[in-house]
Amino acid sequence: MKTANQLWLEYGRDLYPHLMRANFLRTTSIDERDRFTAKFVEVALTIPQDTLLNWLNAAWRERTVASWIISLLRPPSLQEHVSTIILNGADHVGCLCLAMARYGGKSSAKVIEQYLLQQMEQPKWELEQAWAVGALCWLDKKIKSTEGHRLAQDPQIRERVNEGAIESLESTVSLVNLALQYLDEVERDHL
Repeated sequence: MKTANQLWLEYGRDLYPHLMRANFLRTTSIDERDRFTAKFVEVALTIPQDTLLNWLNAAWRERTVASWIISLLRPPSLQEHVSTIILNGADHVGCLCLAMARYGGKSSAKVIEQYLLQQMEQPKWELEQAWAVGALCWLDKKIKSTEGHRLAQDPQIRERVNEGAIESLESTVSLVNLALQYLDEVERDHL
């Protein structure tokens, strides 16, 4: 049996540049995206849950790949662990907010909301918080809520996100929405 590090070198390392900031969605070629999707599904179905746990607790690159795989597969046994990492304020949890959104339900929305409230105390915001707002906006549609959209319009949050983010809040919310739609489609069409 391969170790988590061996699996990272064989599978995860190659996926990371595509999954980081959902770079694969920025691809113009349908063939290229289809090849990526096939590889992503193959890897998601190959990596054991104990390796995903290892990657979640490793460096940010591994956490990013594990987050996307968990977002796709939604293993029930990992939901509480994902919630704990987010609520502990770990670095690079934006992709984990995708997983929480995909798990769905009001309890997932509460985790993301609580994370954002905790982050209001932090001096600088980065991309992670914008991804959290985007995930919450996507969840709004699923749970018939308006909290994500209310937060996305809050002037204080908009200012905090826009001062530290690579992209505007609106762009990030749109990208997160596309990423979550993509995950829904991949689950429907390939799993």
